[in-house]
Amino acid sequence: MQWSEIDWGALRSLRDVFLNPGEGDYWKSLSLLESYDLSFGQRIAWKWESVLRDLKNRGWKPHAGWRVVDWGCGTGRAVRCYFSAFGQAPYSLIDRSELATRYAESKIREEHPEAIRASSGPYLLLLSHVLNEQSAITENELLRQVAGAEAVIWVEPGTREHSAHLVALREKLREAFTVIAPCPHQGPCGISKEPKAWCHSFASVPASIFQDPRWARFSKELKIDLRSLPVSFLALQKNTTVPTLPNRLLGRPKRLKGSYKVVLCTETGVEMAQIRSKQAREKGLAKSPGFFKVLN
Repeated sequence: MQWSEIDWGALRSLRDVFLNPGEGDYWKSLSLLESYDLSFGQRIAWKWESVLRDLKNRGWKPHAGWRVVDWGCGTGRAVRCYFSAFGQAPYSLIDRSELATRYAESKIREEHPEAIRASSGPYLLLLSHVLNEQSAITENELLRQVAGAEAVIWVEPGTREHSAHLVALREKLREAFTVIAPCPHQGPCGISKEPKAWCHSFASVPASIFQDPRWARFSKELKIDLRSLPVSFLALQKNTTVPTLPNRLLGRPKRLKGSYKVVLCTETGVEMAQIRSKQAREKGLAKSPGFFKVLN
């Protein structure tokens, strides 16, 4: 499919479903999957690329014997990004839509033709934008899938609501898993002590899209600000340890006269801090908040 063939009306309807989720399969046609993958799917890929880059920068890498399970795979963007970052591995696709799993399979074959499917063995679980579709019953089923995994990489929109939900899940899961990211510690989350803050940051988007008429139309048709791509995520692994990590910047710095106000996640909790403009420039905060800057 080309951008000129995108069904904008179908994408608007699909976005309404995402904002007001209900039960049932919303992948009604191949053209809808193709339209989504070109547009919303690419924005999700930018989030995954940023998250996976962050994990690689921390020195994390998957075990060679793990199978990769993309649960609620949709068009398969999560597993495709994972393969691009860490290389191919045996994989499984799970989605309530058979049409979606077939489409995801075709895209994996197109981009990673040597990858093979597998249905057993220890696994790494990929979860992408699934929280708003879960009922209490299905979330319990999902958590059973999480409990059986050796590691989990979970990416969600960077809203206050999604962040709070991920934090609550982190607190449930941290006894069974080591928290790889985004936290610089293994203790209880301290975000509740700063009521104006939530755990999120912003994925990088290619500068070229701001001169691209296709993305300009996407922004106009769907009423989406291309400049902002907030994300919350959680990465977990069993039977491992992580080193002490630097402080992490949450959200965007707020510019003041001669300084910036920032929210930091530290080994001892979440705190507000003020950084002089010169120091912000030295750390790269003055130009762009980027994705999960770290501050010592």
